[in-house]
Amino acid sequence: MGKKRLFTFFILFLFFNTLGFSLTPKKFEEHLLKKGEILKYSMKVKIIPKLNFLQGNLTISFGPINKIIFLLDRRAMISKVSTGLRGTRITVISDEKTLKGLNINYEEMDKETLKNAKVYQVTLDEEKDKFSHLDISYKILVKDSGNNISFSHLKKEGRPVSVIDRRGIFLTFGNLWYPFVPGHLAKYNLEVSVPKPYKVVSEGIMGRSSDAFNNIFFFNIDNPIEGIDLAGGDYIISEETHNGIKVGTYFFIKEANLSPVYLKKTKAYIELYEKIFTKYPFSKFLVVENFLQTGYGMPSFTLLGNRVIRLPFIVDTSLGHEILHNWWGNSVYVDYSGGNWCEGLTVFYADYLYSDMKGKGKSYRFQILKDYYSYVTPDNEIAIKDFRSRVDEATRTIGYGKSMMFFYMLRNLVGKENFETGLRRFAIKYKFKRASFDNIREIMEDISDKNLDNFFYQWIYKKGAPQFKVEFEKQYKSGQYYILKLKISQIQSGEPYIMDVPALIVAEDGSSTKHTLSLYEREQEVILQLTKKASGFYLDPDYEVFRKLYDQEVPPSISLFIGKNKIQISGEKNRFDSEIADSFPNKNFDKSSTRIVVINPKKEIVLEKLKELGFSVRGESLNIDGMEYDLKDLSIILTTKEASGFYMLISTSNFSFPSSLLPKIIHYGKYGLLIWDKNQNLIKKVELFPKNSPLSIKF
Repeated sequence: MGKKRLFTFFILFLFFNTLGFSLTPKKFEEHLLKKGEILKYSMKVKIIPKLNFLQGNLTISFGPINKIIFLLDRRAMISKVSTGLRGTRITVISDEKTLKGLNINYEEMDKETLKNAKVYQVTLDEEKDKFSHLDISYKILVKDSGNNISFSHLKKEGRPVSVIDRRGIFLTFGNLWYPFVPGHLAKYNLEVSVPKPYKVVSEGIMGRSSDAFNNIFFFNIDNPIEGIDLAGGDYIISEETHNGIKVGTYFFIKEANLSPVYLKKTKAYIELYEKIFTKYPFSKFLVVENFLQTGYGMPSFTLLGNRVIRLPFIVDTSLGHEILHNWWGNSVYVDYSGGNWCEGLTVFYADYLYSDMKGKGKSYRFQILKDYYSYVTPDNEIAIKDFRSRVDEATRTIGYGKSMMFFYMLRNLVGKENFETGLRRFAIKYKFKRASFDNIREIMEDISDKNLDNFFYQWIYKKGAPQFKVEFEKQYKSGQYYILKLKISQIQSGEPYIMDVPALIVAEDGSSTKHTLSLYEREQEVILQLTKKASGFYLDPDYEVFRKLYDQEVPPSISLFIGKNKIQISGEKNRFDSEIADSFPNKNFDKSSTRIVVINPKKEIVLEKLKELGFSVRGESLNIDGMEYDLKDLSIILTTKEASGFYMLISTSNFSFPSSLLPKIIHYGKYGLLIWDKNQNLIKKVELFPKNSPLSIKF
């Protein structure tokens, strides 16, 4: 054992000494590549999943320089770094201060990822000499399980890690599975060898061959890209060509029967977005199954967890969202220094569009305002410009929800035709380039001939939202017209917003007219000339502007009790109390909070509330869809609004219910009532809109 260790040390000593290797550099600087230079990678990778083994050999080519840096997983063992010139020197650093100094600005490279990185600086002893390529050979044993990853439409939990094991392969460029030069787009030629029966998928045009023991895959990425990813497994492959685009599924055998519906929907989504925007930017789109529960959209493929793929609604929601990312985020890249614009734009033309096509656009917009009310507080609020990726309910609400509403309002401001013309121009001008909110503004200003500086400033660079107050002053007849006078105030802190706000006026005969009010002052008198006497006024009745809701506008729902909201736990003392409290996703307890969770309240209270919701109750049994259920056999979460605050009533006699459900309760945030019979969900009820609003006045 001692001789083996000594021999290994001797070999490493020779390697480091030959290259001028230093582990404690006195000075560490950025590389000298030209700004915007596009690199070229030529890579050969061998992977043995059962041994957690990856071996890579690559050449990185660039313009002549005498200094460059690259990042690599700290577990990697480098056996070769060559510039082809004598006097090559390598320094290694991994302290957090230096990593921050590199100003790496990628969504995938969060602080946790960088903690697991090493930075290598390659220089020449003679500064006058220059090199134009790096040859690197390395090996990594990748033993992470990746089981900490959990994705939902609400939040992302766990840090994605590189995984190579019997289940398959999961490697994202943000986890530095290959030597990565930060700050520069690159083109790639990649060859991957894996033992049969494994297959792999990456970006670019694919080719494949095999020998007696291995499958060999080739990927040519001739468009500049931020980085490459690799997924692999024992896949059943189904592929076809549609309008010159290869569409396919790489599914495990249990899910292979789902391939036809995924292929059909993939073709439909591509056709939909080609009509709205531009031609699909890649030669393929593959739906690839992952053994981890991911929801990733990579350039030219999506990587969905095996449990995710089985969900019947995914083809109608998430699949289209990930396909659309091939326009926004995967071909027009995000300049993260000014905020992540692509998530809000993708939600607008995917999740929101699908709801709007079903006549549910108003409820979708209202849900965004409810989420803002429920999840965002002064302590956790950020401006859109500071959003990079979602990590909790608050960041999702800002980066996806508020950003979606920004694009909705922008379209209303410049007009739908101008807006979509601008997006087509944006897609063409910045294809395979990084772009920012400012680039969107410049294009929209040019097309609409409007100055949008203030609009972008108040929605992208400022925190918060407006909150309106409406006061009736008088209504009188003047000639053949009726004159309606109102005072509309902006009561939020900070500067007033300058914006157009829709309003609805209902006449005495029941007819209605729509108006657009230009609001720009803290307090503003609004005078409307009407042809009929008004009986009612409603400001923003369809939730078309991003704004703060009043308490009266918010129906009770589970979202009010999770996130950063303070809650208190009460109820009759029994053996479930501590179990439920410990399992609750929000540990922010405060006895003075007006958001109160009541554990196992009296049955009479629960039954009375169910009656108010229209359920048929007889004794202690509940009728659901014609079936009678004894209350003691049901687990119920019911939210209600009382004069003293919001209440969540949790009624259960099932001891396993709290620990199995409550950590996942975040997925049910929009619902006000949930009823289970054992593990079967019987009822999910959401109250769509408030019964009254301070922004509505009846005369």
